[in-house]
Amino acid sequence: MSAATHKALFLDRDGIICEALPRGEYLVRWDEFKVMSGILELLESAKKRGYKLFVITNQAQIAKGLMRLETLHEIHRKMRELLRGTLDEVYYCPHKEGDGCECRKPKPGLMLRAIKEFDIDPAQSFFIGDSDKDMKAGEAIGAKTVFLKNKYNIEELKKCTPDFVCATLAEIEEIIG
Repeated sequence: MSAATHKALFLDRDGIICEALPRGEYLVRWDEFKVMSGILELLESAKKRGYKLFVITNQAQIAKGLMRLETLHEIHRKMRELLRGTLDEVYYCPHKEGDGCECRKPKPGLMLRAIKEFDIDPAQSFFIGDSDKDMKAGEAIGAKTVFLKNKYNIEELKKCTPDFVCATLAEIEEIIG
């Protein structure tokens, strides 16, 4: 079996692609989606550097009945358009905590799927997120982890040990070099 050939950025959606909401609140409509300043530049720069780009996101609002699956697909379609086709794939977990699935972060199921489908080498890859679950998911596959701070996640940073901690997306661009 040959070695994996591609490097990747695994990106959480809420807090990385779009602005974070207070913990416990869910984005359930497109008009709530506020794109993060600098995300398009980061994604375009990463593409030029040869990275595959994946969104890895927990979307418990589906299982909780707060949003229909069709609405989530519409939000992701519009997000992909807004990001000018830079994303290779969007993977989501529709389950809530305690459902026992293998896809809900911090479990690695969604990333393992991307690794298999796109021939990704996790050792050359990064997981960029804003929660301890994101960092644990990245660690589970052997990727380098990047924690992006925001006004809602200071306590979560205390629960994990990311490889890098950043205050802006521009700092992340320097790290992925």
